[in-house]
Amino acid sequence: MALCDCLQRLFFEMNRICMERIMENFITLAPLITCMKSFFKKNYFYLTIIFLHLLVFFYQIANNHLYMVDSREYLTQAFNIKSYGISYCADLSKPIVPIYLTLRPPVYPFFILLCKTIINSDLFVVFIQNILSVMNLILMRNLLLQLGYNKRNDLFLLFFILSTPSQIIYANMIMSEILVQFFIILMMVFLVRLFYHYSNGDVWGYTFSLIAALFTKPVFYLLVFPNFLGVFFYGLRKRKWILILTAFIPLLMVVGYMQWNKQRTGYAEFSGITTLNIYNYNAFMLLQAHYEPETAKQIIDSIDRQASLIKEYKEQQIYFRKVSKELIFADWFTYAILHLKGMIYFFIDPGRFDIYSILNAERLNLHGLQYQLLHYGWHGLISYFSKMNIGLLVLLFVVFLVNLIKIILFIQFLFNRKISMVIRGLFLFILIYVSFLSGPVGCSRFMVPVALVYLASVMLQLNSVSDRSCPHQVCVSPEK
Repeated sequence: MALCDCLQRLFFEMNRICMERIMENFITLAPLITCMKSFFKKNYFYLTIIFLHLLVFFYQIANNHLYMVDSREYLTQAFNIKSYGISYCADLSKPIVPIYLTLRPPVYPFFILLCKTIINSDLFVVFIQNILSVMNLILMRNLLLQLGYNKRNDLFLLFFILSTPSQIIYANMIMSEILVQFFIILMMVFLVRLFYHYSNGDVWGYTFSLIAALFTKPVFYLLVFPNFLGVFFYGLRKRKWILILTAFIPLLMVVGYMQWNKQRTGYAEFSGITTLNIYNYNAFMLLQAHYEPETAKQIIDSIDRQASLIKEYKEQQIYFRKVSKELIFADWFTYAILHLKGMIYFFIDPGRFDIYSILNAERLNLHGLQYQLLHYGWHGLISYFSKMNIGLLVLLFVVFLVNLIKIILFIQFLFNRKISMVIRGLFLFILIYVSFLSGPVGCSRFMVPVALVYLASVMLQLNSVSDRSCPHQVCVSPEK
């Protein structure tokens, strides 16, 4: 019994000593814990978006779902530039096909080449794109802060980022969307600063951002025309010769590039993808609206056979444009409805294709949602949903609902007189421009380059509603 009492006292004494040591360590660590809590509270926005990007990047390390059809063309073009000094996005061991000389503008292949010069890995390219994506989100938030955004709304901002899966998906694939998004958000930052606090540095920053964007994605090359008119006449009004000078630079670069393409292919075009899209998507979708899929494909095949008899690349491209325009103008009303629907899909598409691509999931061998709705109505859509994975279906439904909320906030933003008309006009123009040129095939992928401009407009409206005292910088008009 005495031995038991002794052991019991020893146990309690050891326990007391251990607890004292733990409390001493806790007291020692308390300032560190407080500091960490304070750091997280101040930086939770940055830490969350970094964590999200790392999460998907580590998924890509494990699964390597880095590629779409376009990815191979970009990688091939980068290889051909490095190895042979020629900007060509197909296999050079086969006969040269002229369209592949102009199909992909050079900036993204050079970006790939630069990344792979440092570390020769596609994963490293994606890693750099993740850094760019985080930078884009920070740039967008800084732009919002410049316009009077209240940091208290960061939780809403994170919620909208989380419900925009295409942002992180394309950061983790060999695609040009995130790079061009960087140039677009940079362009908008310089443009807003230019209107509110003019400086020559902002003029050059805006001009070079626009040039970089249009040489990354061909959809932006037509911006040189409204850019010329806007910047030129704004320069006359402000009596700033540098504005008048820089109004010409993007236009001259586009014209020069088209002339260079003429020397290479015999046809002055900025990119062969323009004709390809009009023919393979705009005209083909119109045919699908009238005929069964096989019949529509037979008509397209017939046009292809006719075009194959034309030897000159220039004449082929002119023929494709001519036939496409004839098909569209023959039933312009139906096409106009299809085009308008595509512009609506541009804003509401939850990104089924994007999610399936990065997951490398089984796509049911069925056409997409637009096709099901066009040919089979709501019954076809319900049948399609019934065959989908329930987890993906729930995710897509949530993203779709959030996209509807964004549209409501965006419409309110357009009519919110608390927010400067200049800001509303700039944001609306770039979004309508891209959605219009996306045409009948409007989808979340085409939204990515301007997604942060769209999100910024949504957050400005939310900020205006949540903070009844109108943000000062948003309310005032640009300096005269």
